[in-house]
Amino acid sequence: MIPAIKYIKPNFIEVTIKTNLNLYFSYETLIAFRVKGNFYIAENIWSNATGKHLNYINPDKSIRLNQAEFRAAYAEVNRTATK
Repeated sequence: MIPAIKYIKPNFIEVTIKTNLNLYFSYETLIAFRVKGNFYIAENIWSNATGKHLNYINPDKSIRLNQAEFRAAYAEVNRTATK
């Protein structure tokens, strides 16, 4: 599949890499990703605008991952996707 870009809102983009992998960017920063329907969402350490983008994905702040957890989850996705 050729990657597809969807502009959700100004400075908020969804990139579909495969049918089961979606990346969500606020400005140029990866803030969330979805693998096989499961979301991995970073906690907001950026701006109010990014906070709005995160809330658009899912407003439940209790499910957000700290930066170390988020990076580790994404690294695992990359590791398994390249096999």
